Amino acid sequence: MKIQLPNKSKQDSAWFQITGECMTPLIRKDDLVMSVPAVKLNVGDIVVIAGDLPAVHRVVKIKRDRYLLTKGDNSLTVDPPVTINDLAGKVIAIVKKDRDPIYVQGRLWSMKNYVMARYSWGCYVLWNLTCSNRHLNRLRQRFSRPLRIIYTFLGTAITQFHDGKRR
Repeated sequence: MKIQLPNKSKQDSAWFQITGECMTPLIRKDDLVMSVPAVKLNVGDIVVIAGDLPAVHRVVKIKRDRYLLTKGDNSLTVDPPVTINDLAGKVIAIVKKDRDPIYVQGRLWSMKNYVMARYSWGCYVLWNLTCSNRHLNRLRQRFSRPLRIIYTFLGTAITQFHDGKRR
């Protein structure tokens, strides 16, 4: 699903330094991200949510072509719905320490971002469904650590594959 945003100048770019770990492993603490006003948004795009302390999260669902549900990749909860007016921009580049920028645009990144968003949304839904059942809750607790390791491995592998450098 895509959402069309009001026309904004593509020249207005901004840099943000990441202070948290909610988008790990793709974006880590102290990384820099470059955002531009978004013209179009898709599920999977990484956006900057405006506020006193801007948040950089992934769009996991678009509701009624007006509201966005966003979530940090490393978080088990979904943010409150935001409107397109709550966005400061769309992330187009990630700069890690002593590395070349990673440009998160193009077909390959659109596909990767979509897969990460679907996986992240699925984890959130599964997590919430299993919370209410005592037996499923126990099972979830046993598998939450291995699932998080797999998720972190996948995110790291995607990042390393794209920029062609091993850590």
